[in-house]
Amino acid sequence: MTPWHDRRVDAPDGPDARAIEDHYDRYPYPEGDTLEVPTPPAHVAGTLSFLARRRAADALSTRPRIWVAGCGTLQAATVGLTFPEAEVLATDVSTRTLERAAARAEAAGARQVRFERRDLRDPPGPARFDLVICTGVVHHLADPARGLAHVRAALAPNGLLQLMVYNRAHRSVLAPLRRATRRLGVPDEDPLTTAGRVLEAALGPRCRSPDRELLESLRDLRTRHRAFVADILLNPCEHDYDVDGMLALLDAAGLRFAAWRHPGEWRLSSVLQDPVLRARAAALDPMDEARAVHEIAGLASPMLDVIAERDDAPARPPYDDDEWAAMRLVRSRGERELTLGPDRPPRERRIPPYRVERGTVGGTIRGGHGAPRVWAVPEAARPVLEACDGETSVAALEARFADEASRDDLRAMLRTLSPLDVGLLAPVWKPIEPTR
Repeated sequence: MTPWHDRRVDAPDGPDARAIEDHYDRYPYPEGDTLEVPTPPAHVAGTLSFLARRRAADALSTRPRIWVAGCGTLQAATVGLTFPEAEVLATDVSTRTLERAAARAEAAGARQVRFERRDLRDPPGPARFDLVICTGVVHHLADPARGLAHVRAALAPNGLLQLMVYNRAHRSVLAPLRRATRRLGVPDEDPLTTAGRVLEAALGPRCRSPDRELLESLRDLRTRHRAFVADILLNPCEHDYDVDGMLALLDAAGLRFAAWRHPGEWRLSSVLQDPVLRARAAALDPMDEARAVHEIAGLASPMLDVIAERDDAPARPPYDDDEWAAMRLVRSRGERELTLGPDRPPRERRIPPYRVERGTVGGTIRGGHGAPRVWAVPEAARPVLEACDGETSVAALEARFADEASRDDLRAMLRTLSPLDVGLLAPVWKPIEPTR
């Protein structure tokens, strides 16, 4: 008996939908056995709420109803552990993917996750989920806007959608190779073998790839990470987007852009050293700045990873100074890294949220696909960070540390460490659940 409910849908998308199912049955993705679980839940919920300009009345709780739409083999377990008291539904079209996902959730201890074999064109009930996570999925549909509209139908009126679609700058080098692989394939050869032959040919002395380093990396990975390379070179249906294309996709599905998941990556200062252009960027509105990042950074531009909401959700203004002063900040406690294995408990290690060395507190920002960014504040700021316990307001921090730093300097540091940039600190509008 399978541990999920099977919802096979024969909708008018035709053979493309079945081709995607067959692809992921053959190459369940991802292959890895390591989960990276951010902690605590209040910090994760607070980050999403802050980026979407939520207030106490509509902030995401640490016990949300979550739909992981297109869960792959690892995301369901990761989400279940990130929000251990949440109601989590994980769906996918691939039977083999769901088998692995369910086994990994069981091994990791995310036993509250429920699995269903379900197509995105068949959303699980109307307007019920506080958070829908749909990353790397809709761009494999024949009609992404139609599929995303069905996701929107499952979103509660104040719900949040975490969406990632392919960045055109990342995929433009690969699309011709995918077409060549299909054109040159033969029935009696493993398609991944054909893809390997095409990679070797593209790297030959008579060819000149616009990104030789990327193709060499794929060639080296094709035997050790078969599903990864197959997802890049063999997927039967794929769409990609620039910034405006992503906004148009949201609009066509009845959704509205709320924020980038990693806003700091979409500032020109993250990719430019030129002080003149940095200064000119200050005159741009945020979306024009994002367009410039995409145009200039190319392969180093961030993922199109966004937070969206229903287009009938109320408009939410930026936080004013009084709201900021009243926010109770909680710091990230880093990540739990769990490595799963057959017939043994998961191995776990803790990844700290920052390090203290050479008179500074700092770390590396890995989010957003762009080049990692290093951040640092003076070690004297450490007591301030340790006081960010989810119960102490910004105003109280300013009063407590008035002798060590001016109000403006302290507030500037806290804003830099907020989800708008570093992401170490996030506000909490509701009581933190007891530590487990």
